[in-house]
Amino acid sequence: MRGASPDLGVGTSPTVVDPPEGWHPRPRSRIWLYAIVAGLVVISAAAGAYLLTGGFHRSDAPAPSNEILGEVGIQTTIDAGQYLGITFSADSNATVSGTFWTTYNISAYLMTSGEYAGLVKSGNGTIPGYVWTSGHVTSGAIDQSLPPGSWVLAFLNSNPAQATELLFTSNIVLAPS
Repeated sequence: MRGASPDLGVGTSPTVVDPPEGWHPRPRSRIWLYAIVAGLVVISAAAGAYLLTGGFHRSDAPAPSNEILGEVGIQTTIDAGQYLGITFSADSNATVSGTFWTTYNISAYLMTSGEYAGLVKSGNGTIPGYVWTSGHVTSGAIDQSLPPGSWVLAFLNSNPAQATELLFTSNIVLAPS
């Protein structure tokens, strides 16, 4: 019966239709090749966009990191009648904090770089000014807020006859506040 749908009952097989003339199935290896090429094009486009825009950036800038002015465990000698100055700059309001220990009494000072220049120029340990001092101690803790500027953390051994060892018992840190 022409035009009627075939009855595919038991024992009957469907009719096989030949492909159009000139048509050849693509080998599976070509399909994989096309997939790999497409993937490489996508990766290349993403890398090009990354390079052209200077990289992917977050809209918020990272917080400024702490600067270690004196590392825990570092030990140094301050000769009799001498001083040690650690210079640093604060670009914004900041806090200096940390602890130290010495074998003999010293005085620690936070001062501007101009005040430190006056100390160096005097040559006799005269302190022209300062923001903070530990007083005359064998151990001390610093926790002082500072405005932006150039600063010096100075350790002065005022004993004219005895050198002293200075040890940072915690990191001396400059942190944004």
